[in-house]
Amino acid sequence: MQKSEEFPDSTFVEDAAVLTPEFAVITNPGADTRNGEIESVLKDFYEKFHYIKTPGIVDGGDILQIENHFYIGISERTNEEGARQLKEIVESEDYQATIVPLQKFFH
Repeated sequence: MQKSEEFPDSTFVEDAAVLTPEFAVITNPGADTRNGEIESVLKDFYEKFHYIKTPGIVDGGDILQIENHFYIGISERTNEEGARQLKEIVESEDYQATIVPLQKFFH
């Protein structure tokens, strides 16, 4: 992937979407520079999309997936509302989720 000056973080593709084999969650990242990337090539690979809605924000860098369980970190780029929405989404798709406040890490 080529870096875009317009979207400087675009090489970190996991930040703009949370992906599973069945669906994608468009994250509404907390960094304004990320929002233009969101509706990109994923449409070529997924039919089922979920969306984090404002005032919720999620950055995929705050998400850790271990098998069917998502750990959702609260940080400067993922707020409690976004974490709650993501938890509801993944649980509606038969995954599990835990929200974890991050205290010593950026994300």
